Amino acid sequence: MKIVVLLVLLGAPLTADAAQARRPATPPATRPADPRGEAYHQFLLAQRLEDEQNTDGAIDAYKRAMALDPTSADLPAALASLYLGLDRADDARASAEQALKNDDDNSRSARRPRHSLRTRSIC
Repeated sequence: MKIVVLLVLLGAPLTADAAQARRPATPPATRPADPRGEAYHQFLLAQRLEDEQNTDGAIDAYKRAMALDPTSADLPAALASLYLGLDRADDARASAEQALKNDDDNSRSARRPRHSLRTRSIC
């Protein structure tokens, strides 16, 4: 009798595992990607790569962020600042102009790279 009870107790978890294995697996719930959230993630990645002196990776991350959030003025302004630090004046100017175009209010963040370009070209 003890053996039967022991076998029943040992078999119960096996039957539960077998039943669970037969059930179709439900995929984890996924949300649609938020482009602005992903753009922010790419922006943070670009900042980190820039800190690590990986400028090519940072440029690529900024460009991905700009593609995900094409109306942002801060993203091309940050890219313009990076280009300016790399002495890539033409690229910096193009990015700064994109930032100005995206920023209806001409906020300080969009004016900064352009001001730096003017200052640098004077010196």
